[in-house]
Amino acid sequence: MKITVLTVLFVSLALIAGTVSAEELKFAGCSTSTISYMKDVAKTYEAKTGIKVDVKGGGATLGIKSAGAGTVDIGGTCRHLIEDEGKEVKLTIAAYDALVFIAHKSNPVSNVTKAQVINIFEGKIKNWKELGGEDKPIIVVERNEETDGARLMLNDKLGHKIKLTKSAIKVQSSSEVEKETEKNPYAFGVTGSSSAFQREIKLLNYNGVTPNKENFLNGKYPLIRPLYLATKKGETSEKTKKFFEFLLSDEGQAVVSKNCITVKEYKKISEANP
Repeated sequence: MKITVLTVLFVSLALIAGTVSAEELKFAGCSTSTISYMKDVAKTYEAKTGIKVDVKGGGATLGIKSAGAGTVDIGGTCRHLIEDEGKEVKLTIAAYDALVFIAHKSNPVSNVTKAQVINIFEGKIKNWKELGGEDKPIIVVERNEETDGARLMLNDKLGHKIKLTKSAIKVQSSSEVEKETEKNPYAFGVTGSSSAFQREIKLLNYNGVTPNKENFLNGKYPLIRPLYLATKKGETSEKTKKFFEFLLSDEGQAVVSKNCITVKEYKKISEANP
């Protein structure tokens, strides 16, 4: 009799654990999306529904590949699909932010132009004194792969495929670019505004325009980009659909708006600047 009771109890607990696991959502990908809105949205969603969203970074390409492989329910990406990725996944826009150029908070340089950005990344401008700063070398910090989110979108926005200088420090994600720039007084990089705002780093003006939400919304700052959620092509699970419904609702977008541009805000920008 004891064995029967214990067996029933064990099976019951296993079924409960299985139910919890089945309800959990997994997210991986773009570190900017992770830091800027997904962690906060996941926390709010769990408090509202009891459903946990396991959030991990790793970069845009990882997010797309993981969603396509079905190892996560949702992948985060700050770039569009390339090559054959569209065969495996579909994208939904969750928010927007801007590409911003960053330096150590102690750096006296305050502005870069489009031409200067290209020349810095390509190693043609090598010293901060060429930008009005100290007589110190510029340490470019950039992602490993050309297909990484910020790097690919930067090429698109500049209309120029950057040939990255061989002296660049290469890292895995935007989060690592930001961390390196926080500690390296001569670093230079590009990242998303929505995560950069939360760091102890300096955001440089671009072509004389300050990268802040006011200038994003009035259309003066030009380097706006979408932040996508990637899901495997085919029938989307009900648990994923419900999360998307929350994220894109007024309540979900209110959480997004803390650090990002919401879908509605971007629609107003595009309507005012056709």
